[in-house]
Amino acid sequence: MNTISVDARIALLRQALPTVPNSTKVLLRLAEALMEKGEMEEAADVFRRAYIQEPFPWLGRPGTDPESLRNEAAALIESGAIFSATIGALAIAEAHLGRVEEVRRLVDYGLFFEDTFLELEDGVDIDVFNAALASEVRTNLQYYDEPKGRAIRNAWRDNDVMRSDRPACRIFAAAIRRAAERYIAGLPASSDHPFLKSRPTEFEIEGWANLSDGAGYHKSHIHSRAWASGVYYVVEPAVAREPGSRRGWLHIGPPVDRDVSVEQGWEERVIAPTPGRLILMPAYFYHDTEPMGVKEERICIAFDIVPTEIAAHSEAADY
Repeated sequence: MNTISVDARIALLRQALPTVPNSTKVLLRLAEALMEKGEMEEAADVFRRAYIQEPFPWLGRPGTDPESLRNEAAALIESGAIFSATIGALAIAEAHLGRVEEVRRLVDYGLFFEDTFLELEDGVDIDVFNAALASEVRTNLQYYDEPKGRAIRNAWRDNDVMRSDRPACRIFAAAIRRAAERYIAGLPASSDHPFLKSRPTEFEIEGWANLSDGAGYHKSHIHSRAWASGVYYVVEPAVAREPGSRRGWLHIGPPVDRDVSVEQGWEERVIAPTPGRLILMPAYFYHDTEPMGVKEERICIAFDIVPTEIAAHSEAADY
């Protein structure tokens, strides 16, 4: 489109905005029109307003080529619109451009991926705790089949784990808060990396339990609302422990549905759902799960470290 048509669209969107000041759709369209014109500082400001009130999985303007996506995502980040979606979009663009070292820098497992076990207060037995936590989760489940725009498939969720007054849930919420604080404190103090630049000084922990059996799994996705994400394993199905099996395992790696592969520098990890195991990572790390194919129970709790600014202005996530 020529400059006049871009200017006309910007003018129309500016005119519409006062009548729908909280419309994420109008704000995003205005931000993208400003990007198209090259007004990146204002575009980033408008983009931030849209994202904070309704985080979305942004992958650039429709039809954007990898070079343009790379430039726009980098400019948004440079201007302060540093979110999991913009960092993820930048990593995808760099992969498509063949910039392997830059992909490795953005998706840095060595710096940002933590694979450990949950630390409980002294005297709390992990097996007893997990059994109690599983029992509490089973009392408050909601079934999801194939909801549009969400990653969950044919599985159940307990959406109240982090807010619940149930005893084991309270212990879990406190333990995850401590783990999140340790994770943040253990990162490098300063860097030009966007994940570190966007490290929140204040945050909320949001979480939900997932219970799946034979047909349940999650499609590849990121957590647009969060700065960092994690998962804790409560119940492991027997099939996951079979030699050579990855059924029910977590896969963290390149978004293959975006034509990205490990050959482009985007490493991957596979995680067995061992009870007590705790994973922490940036929220723009794409991840999915392997269906089990058998009628066995798998329970985990996913959680997000959400900047307070986002938590205060938008509804909790439903991935």
